[in-house]
Amino acid sequence: MSKPVLYIFTISHYCEKARWALTHLGIDAEVRILAPGTHLQVAQGLGLKRGSVPFLQDGDRVIQGSDEIISWAEKQAKGEQSLGSHNQDVLAIEKRLDDKLGVHIRRWFYSEAIIECPHTVKPIFMEGLSIWEKVKLTIKWPVICKLMIKRMDLGYQQGLESLAIVEEEITWLESLIDHEDSFLVGDSLTRADIAAASLLAPLVGPMEYSCSKLMTLPPRAIEQSVGMDERVFWRWVNQVYHTHRER
Repeated sequence: MSKPVLYIFTISHYCEKARWALTHLGIDAEVRILAPGTHLQVAQGLGLKRGSVPFLQDGDRVIQGSDEIISWAEKQAKGEQSLGSHNQDVLAIEKRLDDKLGVHIRRWFYSEAIIECPHTVKPIFMEGLSIWEKVKLTIKWPVICKLMIKRMDLGYQQGLESLAIVEEEITWLESLIDHEDSFLVGDSLTRADIAAASLLAPLVGPMEYSCSKLMTLPPRAIEQSVGMDERVFWRWVNQVYHTHRER
């Protein structure tokens, strides 16, 4: 049987979340890196109404979204591995992380990076692409940036709004962390831990994160995040990555 195929953007922290869960659950999937624009064509070709990554093809079935991919993967693991999908507390924490922390870290980052220094973002999107896809992305990059600004509602004020939400959500997350080696729910790694660590990885930059050598925060974001490396969540994310991010 052919491997399932996971379609991703290299830069996406939601894709990082899905990849981590698949690896942890022992699912051997082929990873295909897409360029912005191309991802819409691939998604439509697979019958999807939305182009948002990640999405996974398993035979005739297509699963979209990191949360749905994790649920699918846990069923494939047949009980040999678990990420707590049966636990409503785990699922509730993951949903809040997906809907608020992940969305607003992305909006905060792009509100500066795409508008003021898009040349720093393009190489991350290009990582892993074929030469032809890199050429197409370079040609289309100005248009892609305009579309991202419109679709994600990016801007200076929007970035500040998202930063405030990120700070609130980090404070909430820290209320769930007993110590650096603890888990958010129970005494083993769950999809809530993977979600929290993955979605914060662009900010924290743990060594085991696949984009750690490619991604840097833009200047204003660096100033806005001063002192965060001394907080509990920062040390916790690094510890979760160091201990549980298999390669």
